[in-house]
Parts: sequence; structure tokens; C-alpha cells
Amino acid sequence: MRLVTYRWNGRLCSGILREKSVWELGKAYQILGLSSPAPSDLMALLGQGSETLGELTRAAADLPADQAVVLDQVELLAPLPNPGKIIGVARNYHDWLAQAGAAVPEEPTLFAKTANTVVGPGQAVVLSPPATEVSYEAEVGVVMGGRGRDIDPGEAMSLVAGYTIVNDISAINLIKQDGNMFRGKNLDSFLPMGPALVTVDEVPDPGDLAITLAKNGRILQDSSTSRMVMKIPELISYISRGFTLEPGDVIATGTPAGTASLNKPPTYLRPGDDMVITIDGLGVLSNPVTQA
Repeated sequence: MRLVTYRWNGRLCSGILREKSVWELGKAYQILGLSSPAPSDLMALLGQGSETLGELTRAAADLPADQAVVLDQVELLAPLPNPGKIIGVARNYHDWLAQAGAAVPEEPTLFAKTANTVVGPGQAVVLSPPATEVSYEAEVGVVMGGRGRDIDPGEAMSLVAGYTIVNDISAINLIKQDGNMFRGKNLDSFLPMGPALVTVDEVPDPGDLAITLAKNGRILQDSSTSRMVMKIPELISYISRGFTLEPGDVIATGTPAGTASLNKPPTYLRPGDDMVITIDGLGVLSNPVTQA
């Protein structure tokens, strides 16, 4: 099942996307006669728990076509415009490490991204004056559907609601200047997300997904999630050590080789650029680049 947030007739809505049609979530609950009250948005849906999400997933195939809105009539937004915690993982692809000439780390490097960074499909990444060397980073975003702390790797996947595409935009010059990742990772519009939250039933093996990023039609990242250093269950377990993960939290799982600063010459973003990320099973996320 593919869950989306969108704007339609001036209203902010959440719904179910299938093919080229969208069913508003409240109407879907009413049509399907689900036992839980209709949630106000996808964060509220995740908060209802895995049983409700599973019930909706199983029932969604019965939604009647005449109750849907044509996709072309809506504006897709980030599926979680205001997510919970956003946790980034650096240095987590073997091919990225090889290109950087870096050793495989014993533990992942974590950082936080804030909600002001989130934009949706087609929305612009805006380059602000302090950021002069800005890179794209194609990544799988893991969306938590359950709550847990000190999670065993063997139980981790049972707490995952689904996956989405994220583009972890990074101002490399600010990261070098500050000696930390906070400012360079958290300028406005620095986390394109979407187009949908794809539930786990549609992604049988998130550890083997092809992932590419093209800038202005030129492929700069071309890899697979099979090249992750720490796989998704281990990442969830590691992050949750003394740290509670909750429904709606998003984990950006790292990016493969081909980021801007590692290419020769560097391929930093410039106004007028267009980025297109494609990940097997998750769809296509496209965003233009503009100047503030």
C-alpha cells in the first residue's frame, strides 16, 4: 500500500495511492467500515498501531474506483510533512567509503535533521547564501510504525511501517567550517521526501533495492542497498540503545558513492539543476534547485 499526503481543492489531505488514483483516508475508512476512527493524517494513522495499519492494507484492495480522485488533480506533498525524529546515518555504504578512501567504521555516525528541512515531490531545494558547496544524497528512509527502545535486531523489522525516498541535502562547506553536521544538514528544504510511504508488504527485501540519482539527466549515484555497511535491522537496534523510537520517526539510512564532493570535478548543486532519485519499489522523487 502506498500512503500519500496531498493538497486538493485547497485542502491538505492524506490518502491511499494506487495506480493513478487517490482515495482520501477518511473516505477510505468509511467505505471499508474499519473499526478504528479515521486518522487526521499519516502520523495519526501510524499512531493507531500496526494492527490498524495491517487492517487498512488488507482492505484497501477493495476500494471502488468511482470513489477516487485522479492523481493529476492533486499536488503530492511529502508523505510525512512534519515527521517525528529524523535520524541520519553517515558513512554507511561500502562504495561511498571506497570512493572516499575511508575505513569501514565499527559503528555508524548519527546526526539529526529537523522538520523544517522537509519538502515534497517537485518542491524546490533552495540554496541559501551560507551554503556554497551543496551535495545531494539519495537514501532509503525507514519509517517507524512501532515504539521501542533497546530493540533486538531480530525484532526490529516488526516495528517498521514502511519506506520512502529521502534526499539528504548537505552543505559540505558548512559542515567543514563548523566541525559538525548540524547547520550543514538542516537548512530549509534540505530533505526532499516522497512520493509515498510504501508499506512493508510492498517491499519484501529492503536490503536489495537498486538506487540511482541523476542530476540534469546524468546519473551520479548508481548502487544498491545491498552495499550498506550496517543493515536496516542492525541500524534500528543501534539507534534504539537508550533511545526510544516512536511511530512516525524516520531513519535516513545513508547514501552510496557519487556524492558531489567525491566526484572529480565536484558536482555541487547549482540553481536550475534538477535531481531525480529512483529506488526500486519506492518510486521516483524529483526536485528542482533554486537560489534564495
